[in-house]
Amino acid sequence: MPDITVTIPDDIFKILEWDVYEVQGWLQNDISEKVRRLVDRIIEQDSALNPKRLSVEQKIELIKKTKLETAKERTDRMEAEIRKED
Repeated sequence: MPDITVTIPDDIFKILEWDVYEVQGWLQNDISEKVRRLVDRIIEQDSALNPKRLSVEQKIELIKKTKLETAKERTDRMEAEIRKED
């Protein structure tokens, strides 16, 4: 599992602490929520299934079977396709 480190200046951290009780937990929750939305979006795009009717386990199995391009790979592929059209 990747270990991601985020560095922010002390004054920015202090601003976050004004609003967020525990910054580390908030960041983890934000990432988890982003992943949940992306999983639903990927399932909607790659299948005829309604992700809202699937269990988390079913979603994970579907995602494991899906060929996922990184955003960089997808951008590179799309740019290459555009160049071919020119």
